[in-house]
Parts: sequence; structure tokens; C-alpha cells
Amino acid sequence: MSPVGLAQVRVELDKNLRKKVADLIDDDVLLLAEAAAARARETAPVATGDFVASIKVERHAKAPAGWRVGSDDPAAAAIEYGTYDTPEHHTIRSAVEEVVGPFATRPYVVDERHSS
Repeated sequence: MSPVGLAQVRVELDKNLRKKVADLIDDDVLLLAEAAAARARETAPVATGDFVASIKVERHAKAPAGWRVGSDDPAAAAIEYGTYDTPEHHTIRSAVEEVVGPFATRPYVVDERHSS
């Protein structure tokens, strides 16, 4: 095999290996996100049940192996961050920190409208 052909094989092997590693990491991150979502549902305050039912895991398109635990309930921000007369509960943040620990680079997003 010529040096050019060998180099091409190495590039293809490298691409395949990188994809396999990325897929494994993605799977592990998804498992952590699902565990954090389950923990958030267990510890969430329940008034109507809407907030608990709305806690979900979804793909974060901007990050490789990116999964997001969040809620699209209109009351989510008030529950998570509190209001002038209601203390914050930090349901999602606490669950992610409990499950993932210091490895969460962007620990939580309650609702895309409120994220940076």
C-alpha cells in the first residue's frame, strides 16, 4: 500500500474511532440527564402536577453529547428561581448537581426563553 493510501486508511480509522467514542460519551451523558430528570420529578413541589409532568430531557443541539434537563411549564422559572413572595426551590439545579456533581458545565436550563 502506498503512503498516500495508508494515510487515508488512518484518517478513516480516526474518524470512525472518534465517532464511536463520541457515541459512547453521548449515551453516558443521556443516562445522567435522565437520572437527574427523575430526581427532579421526585423532589419537585407539587401543586397542580403540571411542573412535575413537564420536567424532561431533550437534545441540546449546540453541544456534542449535549442533553438538557428542563421544563416548559410557565411556572417553572418562578418555582426554580422564586418570586418576590415565594422562595426559590432549585428543583432542576439541585437534581443535576446531585446526579452529575461538578461535571455539569451548564447545570440547568428551566426554559429556553430564560437561558443565556
